[in-house]
Amino acid sequence: MAHRTKFLGSSFLVAALALGLVPSVVDAKLPRATAVEISTVQQELLELRYYTGPVDGQRSEALRFAVEAFQKVNGLSRDGIVGPETLSALATSSIPKANTVHDGIHTEVDIPRQVLAVYEGNQLLRILPVSSGSGKTYRAPDATEDSVANTPTGSMSFLRHIEGIHRSHLGRLWNPVYFHAGGFAVHGEPSVPVFPASHGCIRIPVGDSEWFEQTVPLGSAILVSPDALSLEPATALDKSL
Repeated sequence: MAHRTKFLGSSFLVAALALGLVPSVVDAKLPRATAVEISTVQQELLELRYYTGPVDGQRSEALRFAVEAFQKVNGLSRDGIVGPETLSALATSSIPKANTVHDGIHTEVDIPRQVLAVYEGNQLLRILPVSSGSGKTYRAPDATEDSVANTPTGSMSFLRHIEGIHRSHLGRLWNPVYFHAGGFAVHGEPSVPVFPASHGCIRIPVGDSEWFEQTVPLGSAILVSPDALSLEPATALDKSL
């Protein structure tokens, strides 16, 4: 199945939608899509760097997160469902464009869109959904004063990382990679809603946190932008890499 669906591109998706061959909802959670339809979406998102799972026609949490990231970048409803609007967008989609110049691995976080992109030079490697600081007031255990859940912004670099699960005073962090002396990290978290919800760290899906921790070198750059970053047509991406 995976080998065959590799040849089904965006033109197939649009044509299938127009002919009514694709149901109105193709979702990782709802049992209305066929295995072929799900495989087609998986292959498209794999080539666009949103998805790294198997092209097997199976619904999964990884596929839902990939769909949500795609929807965030392309200004669609953030529901994790591949309906007609999302299917059509796959044919004419955008991807994050590297907004900073670096030779090696570097990371850019788009706070308004709630996505993170990893590049090697100007070549896009991955796009991940994130959930950043909620902006709400909270009080940490044993603290005597309130704090505000804001994510630091600006150009920084990764300082240290911890492999596996780290237990912090605010809860468990999966494979955290710290970018700020105040204890802020990019880390895996079971809950990555489509809106800002963290205490200030940048949450990514647990399933992607090991890859991120192993891929991003210490000392490499991270840009956390409070403004929406530039996009470019997905046609600029070399899908063969």
